[in-house]
Amino acid sequence: MLEFGLFFPFLALMLLGTIDLARGLAVKFGLEQATHRTIELASLGNRPLADYSFLRSEAATAAGVPVAQVTLDQWLECDNTRQTNFNGTCTASQQSARYITITVYKDHTPTFTWIPIMGRLATAANGTIRITADSGVRVQ
Repeated sequence: MLEFGLFFPFLALMLLGTIDLARGLAVKFGLEQATHRTIELASLGNRPLADYSFLRSEAATAAGVPVAQVTLDQWLECDNTRQTNFNGTCTASQQSARYITITVYKDHTPTFTWIPIMGRLATAANGTIRITADSGVRVQ
């Protein structure tokens, strides 16, 4: 009984930490699923080059976050050199490729912030942990 009394707080702490970790991983997997689903939309069909702005709202809806928490990055590479203009052109001798990346973040509040490791993982003063997911695809 004495050994159980000494071991029980450690066991309870591990159980509560595992629950919080599982909740955080569920948020991470949900964000990753939302970004992958959004990137699938980018790769469907033929679109005009600059017509990918709708992906931000699609990703926000899929992830359940505001559009402000979604970034869309699109770029052109000419011979593996990143260009600033997505709709630009490369010279005839250069190899061109266009890429799109969606990044979504969500601030997750651990349930048990009093657990020492959860407090150390917090990235903001309010005790939240920023969870980020991104996905990308070559569109041309």
